[in-house]
Amino acid sequence: MFVHLYEYQINPENVEDFLHLQADVARIYQEYIACDFLFLQDMNDRGRWMEMNEFPSHTEYIRLMKNINDDSRIAHKWQEVRRLCAGDAFNERSFKTIRTSRDLLPAESFAKLYRYTIDPEKIDQYLHIQADAGSVYDQYIRGASRHLHDLNGNGDIVELQCFSSKRDYDSSMETVNETEQVQALWEEFLQTLTHGEDDITEESFIVHTFK
Repeated sequence: MFVHLYEYQINPENVEDFLHLQADVARIYQEYIACDFLFLQDMNDRGRWMEMNEFPSHTEYIRLMKNINDDSRIAHKWQEVRRLCAGDAFNERSFKTIRTSRDLLPAESFAKLYRYTIDPEKIDQYLHIQADAGSVYDQYIRGASRHLHDLNGNGDIVELQCFSSKRDYDSSMETVNETEQVQALWEEFLQTLTHGEDDITEESFIVHTFK
């Protein structure tokens, strides 16, 4: 899968209008291509958003985006979205999905997002560790995950873990993280990082999905 990831600020008083607009945009996109839209609202800064658009492949994305961008409805909606933003700062990056588990959960769920850099020569080891860890976590809590690898050729990873609620996450994580197997896998994971544990960033989000 090919993924575009955007980061921007929305004026808090405009959030409801923003979500209505993005639902309209998602419906237009899906007239052209099967894709998923995921919107993450920072729990510590409700005006900060991340947007993840997932497509079947980069080739398919390139082939169809010209038609989508030529659609006058999209141009109009885009102008409306920009009007709702706080400032002009937009950050955009492209990724490929290298691991996924289950479909994303219903709207208004809870997510943890992690960023770190993997040694490019240890990607296969990293994926093996994540598969083993996923098998353990599945015994304690139901969730959905995406592991995204930056297309710039380095080892930058965005890991997204979605759960039904923050309460479920909090009640389960304390238990699962104390298991010997997860602790051993954590140590193996740290060995795949380019810059060590200090390189890991962790954020919490409210999830809104449009399919």
